[in-house]
Amino acid sequence: MDMRRTTLALLMALALASQPGLALTPPLPGSDPDPCNSAAFLHLIGQPESALKAETIPDPWRLIRFGEFVTQDYSESRLNVQLDVEGRIERLSCG
Repeated sequence: MDMRRTTLALLMALALASQPGLALTPPLPGSDPDPCNSAAFLHLIGQPESALKAETIPDPWRLIRFGEFVTQDYSESRLNVQLDVEGRIERLSCG
């Protein structure tokens, strides 16, 4: 039974990771594959930064502009919203 759960978790992570603009770290067996709920915001990919004003994004989350340095502290529940060089939302990730 434990092997089935591990396989299922890996398949779910692969399915989510194949979504454009979504970046996930492979989950540990038995853990939540999307702890920051990034999949709920996939509709923002390709939108300008201003589109975030219309959203209610639960804390913690951070905006990462193109070329901006970010801390390496990891928080699986934090949603990272990464902008491209044109200021459009390019990527969502947990961490």
